Order: sequence, then structure tokens, then C-alpha cells
Amino acid sequence: MRGTKEVDWAENGNDNNVGGVIMMWRRNCFLPSKISYGYNYSIIEGEWRIWEVLHITIVIMYNSSSLTEKIVVWEEVRERRRAQKYKDLVCG
Repeated sequence: MRGTKEVDWAENGNDNNVGGVIMMWRRNCFLPSKISYGYNYSIIEGEWRIWEVLHITIVIMYNSSSLTEKIVVWEEVRERRRAQKYKDLVCG
């Protein structure tokens, strides 16, 4: 993707044994307004611009297999979501 102006990206760096996560989007399809990071997740808010403009929040999660850690991550995401302006949510 190097050298293209069509694609933009953000990354959440290394956590524990995970190498991190890269989020990528086409600039003409999605316009981010806020990107935030937590332990084992990334949240990106913005405008989805295909057919019509939708204000969405995308959550990218990468959990361990531990149920206890999954519960902690989901609680943290839920708390952050309560404070967000846009309530449409996409999880991946």
C-alpha cells in the first residue's frame, strides 16, 4: 500500500505477544473523526461515505483466549461507547 493516496491507516502497537493491529480504509469511503486505543482493542469513529453518509464507530478487538481478559476488554469498550457521539457500531 506504500505510495498510494487512496488508502489511509492507523495502528495499535504491540501488546504482550501480539504484534499489534493495523486498521486500513479507503479515503473516499471512510472519513475518520476520532481514533482511540485501549488494551487489546482500537476504536475508530467517523463517516462511512458509500451511497449515503453514516456516522459509525468501528471496534477492532484482539483478545486472548482467557474469559477473564475478554470480560475486562468488553467492559472497557462498553464504557467508552457510552461516551461516544455516534451510536452505530461495527465490530471486527
